[in-house]
Amino acid sequence: MDEKIKNNYNQGSAMDLLWKKIFPEKEYYENIDVLIAGCGTNQAVYHAMKFPNSKNYAIDLSDSSINHVKKMIIKFNIKNLEVEKKDIVDLDKNKKFDYTVSTGVIHHTKNPQKSLNKLVSVTKNDGALFIMVYAIYLRQGIYYLQDAFKYLGLKPNKKGVDLVRNLIRLLPQDHYSFNYINSAKRAGGTKDLTYYAGIVDTFLNARDIAYDVYELKKMIEKSGAFFQCWQNNNYYYRDLINFSKEPKLNEQYENLGPWAKADFTQKFSPNSGKFSFILRKKF
Repeated sequence: MDEKIKNNYNQGSAMDLLWKKIFPEKEYYENIDVLIAGCGTNQAVYHAMKFPNSKNYAIDLSDSSINHVKKMIIKFNIKNLEVEKKDIVDLDKNKKFDYTVSTGVIHHTKNPQKSLNKLVSVTKNDGALFIMVYAIYLRQGIYYLQDAFKYLGLKPNKKGVDLVRNLIRLLPQDHYSFNYINSAKRAGGTKDLTYYAGIVDTFLNARDIAYDVYELKKMIEKSGAFFQCWQNNNYYYRDLINFSKEPKLNEQYENLGPWAKADFTQKFSPNSGKFSFILRKKF
């Protein structure tokens, strides 16, 4: 991680990259309290090392992740990171954060709505949340395979992962899952389908929910926060669809609300397997 940061490695939740989207009303500063909910092995370490003036509190339910982070704290003598094994819903309601980060976690919890509500409740009134949950559009075929692998009794172990890889090779080339699989191969970032844990997370996860735009909207409206913006608007607004020769269609599209435009775009040209977005508190 130390070498990656020195070589300008950035995570999607990095506050320096997102600042104008997170806090458009504030000048940039790093002396803030950060919660990393579902930190995995490196997200909290990254935030602490990248932003040494911040104070970071990280939680996860994985013993291996927690133990790894603790080893990194010792190895790099990290002073601004505290890590603890804890469920999101058990967070101390009296401890508040300026910036709450939870990426790829809520959709695996027992009650995603309750988990999001808790994250909102522990965020300061003038704070912000960066959240990522799965989107159904690009992932539809993945859920067909998850169901198929359950029929075969595949387990989240080495044998199960090997069987998943072999079975994917047997799929017809027009299977829906290749929309996601091929997109994952082209994408940067963690390259989920190239390593053991990524295969387990994608195909063999015991609890996995994906949302369409309206389901996401409903969850946000019940959370006590409001939607501020997407991390990347390109996925949710028409850019390649040319309506210039059909002015009536263009007018009808332009009269749609922002949520309808996002849903239309993904149903017309599905290219998003996740929703990454910023929430603010209602105050």
